[in-house]
Amino acid sequence: MVPHFDSLLFNKKSVKKFLTVSFDEGENILDCLKKAMLDHGLKECRVEGLDGTIKSAKVNFFDGGKFGASTIKNKPIMAASGNFKVSGGDLWGSMNICTSEKKPLSGTFVTGFAGENLQLKVSFVEIPD
Repeated sequence: MVPHFDSLLFNKKSVKKFLTVSFDEGENILDCLKKAMLDHGLKECRVEGLDGTIKSAKVNFFDGGKFGASTIKNKPIMAASGNFKVSGGDLWGSMNICTSEKKPLSGTFVTGFAGENLQLKVSFVEIPD
């Protein structure tokens, strides 16, 4: 027999907000994202975009069904998406990026450093009291 659970109607309105993280050249992208999330009290966020150039990064990808890894240097970014969460003082999640060049590289961002004028735009949901 299925146990009985009382239900609760959630009728608060949530507000989707945005945070733009601007990097100085050479800064570690994931470390700065974690710091920005902690500074603004964010537990979770969604990557909405990454504008600018990555100075250097390691990217994992699949090519023809085979796993590969590549180091990119001084590449402009066309698109980015992903989700992150801060839990236990650590950053969890993943981000996919796509470079904007003739033959774009698309894959999972592993680690990397910001180039000139790099900005990461994230969204989060806030529930007002």
